[in-house]
Amino acid sequence: MAALEYFTAIGAGNVIIFYWSWSDNSVVSDGNPGKPDGVDGAWTGDGTGTELETVKQLQYIGTFTTTPLQGVQIADVGVFAPKARYGQLIVFNESGILLCGTDDIESAVLMSPIVDDIQAAA
Repeated sequence: MAALEYFTAIGAGNVIIFYWSWSDNSVVSDGNPGKPDGVDGAWTGDGTGTELETVKQLQYIGTFTTTPLQGVQIADVGVFAPKARYGQLIVFNESGILLCGTDDIESAVLMSPIVDDIQAAA
């Protein structure tokens, strides 16, 4: 689930795509596809290709589709099973509108584990 705040009005149907760059290593950017550097900020791909080329290496989580509402929008983005223990979230903003602006206290991404019910299996 994601709650995203827009600094200005946004049209309906714009998309923000969420990806996961997984790794078996807890060291930042060590073994992650897409080579994110672990620093908050603009991700520019792996340095050998464009973002559109490099994003194909990442694990797709889901797409956030916007409404024309200005301010905070909340939507279910998707369900995924991480391929490894560690990872970094990549948010690919194709809307062309700045997320958050200078007041981002209402923006959040929630990752909630889905755990099998052990009692139901007995």
